[in-house]
Amino acid sequence: DDPAFVIVGVNGGLATTENPCLADQLSYAATSATGSTSLAPLQVYVNTANPGGLNTESWPSGNLDPVTGANSPNPNGNCNGADTLACAWQYGWTRASEDAGWWFPPAATAAGLDASPSSYIWWLDVETENTWKTGGTRFDHDSKPAVLEGMAARFAADSARVGLYSTAAQWRSIVGESVGSASNLNGLPNWRPGGANLSTAITACTAAPLTVGGAVVMTQFVDDGLDYNYSCS
Repeated sequence: DDPAFVIVGVNGGLATTENPCLADQLSYAATSATGSTSLAPLQVYVNTANPGGLNTESWPSGNLDPVTGANSPNPNGNCNGADTLACAWQYGWTRASEDAGWWFPPAATAAGLDASPSSYIWWLDVETENTWKTGGTRFDHDSKPAVLEGMAARFAADSARVGLYSTAAQWRSIVGESVGSASNLNGLPNWRPGGANLSTAITACTAAPLTVGGAVVMTQFVDDGLDYNYSCS
């Protein structure tokens, strides 16, 4: 049967790479998703990371948005290329700018879809398999949500909706208790993975949200080695 909705990865497994099959997968979604649930028939997700800057070519050295050519509205000040909150936030902003400005629009156009980022929800994929700083200091924990906040801010600048994808355990491992009360990560919808089957996926709809004010709207489960998703509504 055709799926009710399809979620396509914009990245190629890393936050700094493009999915080489993006146009084909968007085309499949456009022709196959039935839209028979309250969730959008086509959604996208992006990999997230925080390598900490050390010997990392992709780490920013300023607040310049590579796509727009303008300085970002960095709430943490100026990025100087060091391992700082300002550069962590800018790293996230830059990755999201590449996702929404460089990679997604041409692939969407090739697939015959609306190329505007505002037409879709962008899920931030937060998993320990991605490139995260390994230090356990308070600053290390604080700088990880800074990346996610920068990404969320960049998508919001395009009037796009943003959501969070992570298990509770991985979220705690990466972010800890470092999401402040004024963070733009609060209140975001959740897509929660890890269900062993449809029954556990349905139960996961009642899980505590990853951030204050959020809600679980979609869950994931495995069937015969393949990932499927369940609409909580």
